[in-house]
Amino acid sequence: AKVRNLQAELRRRPTTAPNEAQLAAARLAGEQHLARAHRATVRELSRANEAVIREVERLRKHLGALTPISDSLDQLARKAYGFAGTEPTAPNRPSNTAVAKPPERIVAAPRQDVEKPRPSTQRDEHDGLPGPYRRILNAIAWFETIGIDEPNRIAVSFVAGYKAGTGTINTYFGRLNSTGLIHYPSSGCVALTDEGRRQSQPPDMPATTEALHQAVYEVLPGPLGRILKELVAAYPESVDRTNLALSAGYSPGTGTFNTYIGRLRSLGLIGYPTTGQIVARPILFLGNG
Repeated sequence: AKVRNLQAELRRRPTTAPNEAQLAAARLAGEQHLARAHRATVRELSRANEAVIREVERLRKHLGALTPISDSLDQLARKAYGFAGTEPTAPNRPSNTAVAKPPERIVAAPRQDVEKPRPSTQRDEHDGLPGPYRRILNAIAWFETIGIDEPNRIAVSFVAGYKAGTGTINTYFGRLNSTGLIHYPSSGCVALTDEGRRQSQPPDMPATTEALHQAVYEVLPGPLGRILKELVAAYPESVDRTNLALSAGYSPGTGTFNTYIGRLRSLGLIGYPTTGQIVARPILFLGNG
């Protein structure tokens, strides 16, 4: 009975629609709630992205540590057969010698492991110089055609198609130096010997600063190349770190952007002239070292 009385009383009360002020307040509260939820989601995604980048960098360091070991094994094999020689072949057997056929056995199918592509080491048909070494010689020869006889090793690495400073390219430089095809005239620079010049051939690319930039961009991952292009366009002026992030399409101060800047600096392509400023290095511009 009490419930029926309350229901009857509620039906007798006049119903009033919310006024404009109440509606506006409700809309504002809803928008603020959505904005807070959006910011929280962006923060979570940013943290997740940074965690992924850190993990990728960690794995890259481990892979980099394995590269010199792999290259050293490759060098030992080359020493066993001779740097420009051919692998030994089995001795010829007399044609009238009977060879017993071994019993057949079941062999498990080999694992189909996916290997990371490595630079070709196919020997040249004339001098027996493996492809990676020849590309480095050719890159130095390209610099000679434009009057730079002692180019920076970083620039040479990128023209040859390699990232500077890695264990792979450093192993190749060391091997070429030990075999008398290149030498180090000064710190950070490299030059051809007479024999190295004889075995080199400049690549078919224009002798321009733009061609050097393109060679660098082709080696760099997309995000690093996008940031470097902004610095190249501003050279010789430096760029404010915040403005650089915005112009390259990144949020200033985030872990992602800072990681990319750190990688460009470790590759020797950029520098920090003053606090908060970033500049492309002169080695990216022909005639500036």
